[in-house]
Amino acid sequence: KWMQRADTDVVIFCEAQSNYVTGIDKRLPEPIPERYLPAKWGEFAARWGHKYWVIGAHQDNHPVVVTSRYPLTLVQALGGKELSHGGVHAQVEVNGEKIDLVGFHTFPYAYSGELVKTDRFKEQKESRRRYDGEKMRTEEMKIFMERTILNKKFRKQKNWLIMGDTNCLSPLDDRFFGHGADS
Repeated sequence: KWMQRADTDVVIFCEAQSNYVTGIDKRLPEPIPERYLPAKWGEFAARWGHKYWVIGAHQDNHPVVVTSRYPLTLVQALGGKELSHGGVHAQVEVNGEKIDLVGFHTFPYAYSGELVKTDRFKEQKESRRRYDGEKMRTEEMKIFMERTILNKKFRKQKNWLIMGDTNCLSPLDDRFFGHGADS
């Protein structure tokens, strides 16, 4: 109902697959029921008037999905081992104008990707101190930009919208979150 009231033209969703019933405390049963999988986005988006949808690289459980009321084309799924979650490059045409859309989802941790799913807490703390998570997100952003807006193949494209889940906080936001200045 909220999406219908918002009357959007195009929406980009990060983490577009549900793995949890609510929040992060109750996981869905394995295998995950089909109604929670990205394949159901067409049905889901139609509920707010979006007939078109594309999914980016689905290399983990956090794909990026674009839905639109206007015809939408998948230009490229943005994935690969150098990207933690991946993204999508799509194109929509509105009133004769082509608009390139880049949706991305970057690495979520403060420490190095090599230390994910380990209990090497001392190494995680040292990696966090070196800002390895931020370095990884910066590299991912460079990759997203090199594959899209900075790619010579797309140099004639003039309309770009680039957005996503950066998985990082600004120090300006700390007044809301209270994590501390260097979180």
